[in-house]
Amino acid sequence: MCGITGFINLTNNKKESYEETLNKMTSSIIHRGPDAQGSWYDENKHIGLGHVRLSIIDLSEAGAQPMKSHCGRYVFIYNGEIYNYKDIKSKIESEFGKIEWKGNSDTEVVLYAFSIWGVKKTLEQCNGMYAFALWDKKEEKLTLGRDRMGQKPLYYGFVDNHFVFGSELKSLKQHPSWKGVIDTESLDIYLRTGYVPTPYSIYEGVNKLLPSTFLEICKEDIANKKLKDPIEYWSIKHIYEKGKSPNISLSNNLKNVESILTDAIEKRSISDVPLGAFLSGGYDSSLIVALMQKNSESKVNTFSIGFHEDKFNEAQYAKQVAKILGTNHTEFYLNSKDAMNIIPSMSEHYDEPFADSSQIPTFLVSKMAREKVTVCLSGDAGDELFGGYNRYNLFPKRWEEIQKYPRFISNSVDSLLDKTNLPFSSSIGKKITRLSKILKAKDRYQFYLESISEINNPSSLLINKKASKSFFSDPNVLVNLDSFKEEMMYLDLRTFVLDDILVKIDRASMANSLEVRNPFLDHRLIEYAAGLPLDYKIKDGQSKWILRQILYQYVPKSIMERPKAGFMVPISDWLKNEYRDWAGDLLNESSLRKQGIFDVDKVRSLYKLHNNGGNVSGALMWHLISFQSWYNNQ
Repeated sequence: MCGITGFINLTNNKKESYEETLNKMTSSIIHRGPDAQGSWYDENKHIGLGHVRLSIIDLSEAGAQPMKSHCGRYVFIYNGEIYNYKDIKSKIESEFGKIEWKGNSDTEVVLYAFSIWGVKKTLEQCNGMYAFALWDKKEEKLTLGRDRMGQKPLYYGFVDNHFVFGSELKSLKQHPSWKGVIDTESLDIYLRTGYVPTPYSIYEGVNKLLPSTFLEICKEDIANKKLKDPIEYWSIKHIYEKGKSPNISLSNNLKNVESILTDAIEKRSISDVPLGAFLSGGYDSSLIVALMQKNSESKVNTFSIGFHEDKFNEAQYAKQVAKILGTNHTEFYLNSKDAMNIIPSMSEHYDEPFADSSQIPTFLVSKMAREKVTVCLSGDAGDELFGGYNRYNLFPKRWEEIQKYPRFISNSVDSLLDKTNLPFSSSIGKKITRLSKILKAKDRYQFYLESISEINNPSSLLINKKASKSFFSDPNVLVNLDSFKEEMMYLDLRTFVLDDILVKIDRASMANSLEVRNPFLDHRLIEYAAGLPLDYKIKDGQSKWILRQILYQYVPKSIMERPKAGFMVPISDWLKNEYRDWAGDLLNESSLRKQGIFDVDKVRSLYKLHNNGGNVSGALMWHLISFQSWYNNQ
């Protein structure tokens, strides 16, 4: 695992200026790769490429980056792992004969493939997580690319007349022309969801590269400040739109899912450094660990976080699973003091405002794991692939009920709000406003967005009341499926997994120089799961039905069957008690007025209502507080 960054300048700079800028940009992400730091630049073409390395496969200098191709035409930097690089290597040699490889790294194999097959054909064959930059000396063209599901981050954009890119925003900020103007449209949707969705970023002029695409950039594009559209080489949308696979028996589906998942785990277990797994005690991580342990000659290292608050704690279940499977288990119980020790630094790791409170235990479990291993497997995305969330059952029922109400009811609710002039901070007013938004939803997507939003009118909190990005109505994102449940699963993969779960995992793990790999995001498993009949995912209201049947072969059903808890923290309680002074400082009136972003009276009213036990969610307050913490540290 590594970090990448670079730039193309349109102005002539001295060699020393290139070196200084590139060194600052690269050094800012050294946590992503503390084992080595490298750079390459061409002062005649005004391009610089920087790389930091966390050595996982081929620890020798033969795997160092930036790497030049055998033919000398290309220079390559990348962050990630290609799990099937040995298969690609064999295909190259079967087509072109025996090759004198310089080392045993996946980097060299992929770079060679780019040079003979081109970018698109190579990426179509890659099974992995990655973000890369490829400079073509002959055509003077830079290509940026990202893996199918966006497991590895890649930001890019313009600062004045210069093009910059990097694994994290902090590297872009080191460019001497950086301005960093906040995009209030992106802030609007952040307040709804707690994250800024791809392709947007919190800053004007900076984007995140879409997953499963690559972007080609020439000097003319930079001179005109107009980039081409990214080129797609795989599409999760098309996969879900293809519909169901031909009927296959239950026994064969069980066998196939387990086989694909087992192979995905085996490919992600290739490492020249110590390996482990996160274990929450839930179905997804337990199944990953069960299949790891089944095929391991030694005890698998497993790690979990516990909470002293019983309703949030699953550590005791993780411990039971670890004992049954025979792993080498380590656990850590988190309290508010432990969390407070790291919360002020969270915004530094995440670069953008990010309000998933499970970032705290994720960071700490990554820190704990790094003391023993360098690579960990994770069970994330099982819920979205196989129908694990309660809302997949609940929301379709609500939507059906709403269709029974005449349209005049929602209009009457709006009229009531106007006449009564209920204050924003009123719990009754808040409930009625939310009900009105849901009742007025013109389709399932709008209903879903309003239902999952922490606030349904985020622009009302902003002084500059711009509407949010039209992300959830983007035709390139939306699908029309027969099943509302599967539309939600797809949309969660395309949004929540991409910009919440994977961001949380990447930043928390890389801040601790730990690589995390996710078998559920193997594209072969995604393709197979999309084609499964819905009742293999949700059967008689029971979530992840097919995964349960596989796991019960390894862990007793009696241990696993319990209400879903999730990887949450008691953030609302902490904000009212241990964190009250800290939160109050961040949301104090003078700071908010000086900042000039929020409607101070409304934000302060929400904060007071939350602290006094009103109907304001701790999650919404965490969105506001996380933004303030980020803003103060940017």
